[in-house]
Amino acid sequence: MPCPACGESADGTEWKADPLRWDLDPPCSEAEWRYLADIPQAPEFMARQECAYMNNICRGCYNARLQVASRVRSRIRQQGGLENLKPSKRMQQEFEQAHAFDIARGRAARIAGLQSAGGAALNGQ
Repeated sequence: MPCPACGESADGTEWKADPLRWDLDPPCSEAEWRYLADIPQAPEFMARQECAYMNNICRGCYNARLQVASRVRSRIRQQGGLENLKPSKRMQQEFEQAHAFDIARGRAARIAGLQSAGGAALNGQ
């Protein structure tokens, strides 16, 4: 029977309860998973797996997810939650891309397609 977390068949292994679901109260959220995956010290398997809850997982996945559960406690929840943490680089870049073309008061703008001689200086030409 394959492990629901990693998909590998783990014959003769000990099955354990998922620590992200059963050891944390409340369970690890998708936002917490993404925040931990963005930091440089994130475990390698976080890039391959998604945040999903399983009832029983293989011993290898249990050990890896136990590290993630301890990091959720120490890096996120003891610091006051995601609302009190600084955004990661990736979160900042996503925000800047999403709001790159927002109109903001006092922010310089370019006039696209302006062809007059007087407007050339305004357009940076």
